[in-house]
Amino acid sequence: MTLTRPPIHTNAVVTPVLGMRHSGSSQWTRALSMLGMELGQTHDSPEVYGSKRFWENEFFFALNGKILRSMDRDFDGYGDYATLAEIPEIALGISLSPEDEDFIRQHIAQAFPCSHWGWMDPSSMLLFPFWLNLLTALGFRDIRPLLVIRHPLPCARALLREREILNLANQMQRDPTALVLEIWLVYHQLVLAILDQTECFISIHRWLADGDHARSELERAERYLELSSHPGGLQEALTWLDPASVPADEDGEAAFVDAASLALYWNLVSRAEQQRAG
Repeated sequence: MTLTRPPIHTNAVVTPVLGMRHSGSSQWTRALSMLGMELGQTHDSPEVYGSKRFWENEFFFALNGKILRSMDRDFDGYGDYATLAEIPEIALGISLSPEDEDFIRQHIAQAFPCSHWGWMDPSSMLLFPFWLNLLTALGFRDIRPLLVIRHPLPCARALLREREILNLANQMQRDPTALVLEIWLVYHQLVLAILDQTECFISIHRWLADGDHARSELERAERYLELSSHPGGLQEALTWLDPASVPADEDGEAAFVDAASLALYWNLVSRAEQQRAG
């Protein structure tokens, strides 16, 4: 008996939500699901990740980690500047076996029988060239990334509370603060590269801390992705985001944040503001 495979919906709008850890990408991902974007199976441990931080797709998380390990890189996408900056070029050259490609095809077909789907896993930023090539090879033509950025100061402070970062810095005999700033710089240089290549949607974490800005950003994302939420979906997403509970990022010129990172951040802010104004 021949088993019938589920069809793969290559006419779907596919949205990788791209941002480094602690950038606000989890908040965006959950909000987008309330606006009508299918997420698939996500991590479901709010006790571990926090109620607004655990919306990473389990399949993409595991596969990204496996790919990074095959490159002899950190499973979570951490490392020094040189180690991380090489990953996108290596990812561009990945060639899957027919069996591995078919495995991914079948998962997507089963998990996303819909018109709009996406996923979030921070390592997808490093591996975006791989995913773009693979999705195109699978027949998808409407790939619309959504980029989320955050000031280096709050990102660095959050990362410095992670045991994995402190252990990695100790193993590398590196200053933890210098290491997390290198991580921030690589990820946001990739944001700029993707933005230059695709002119895709970009938003800033601190805009979610203002009710009016948060609403306008959700409306802008709805238009960009052509989402059709159920009645009340926008208000539901806004209520869940709860702008009053979003930390107001400090945009000051923090002494330990290097000039290159600050210049890149404000460049990206300018790009986001131009996009929003247009």
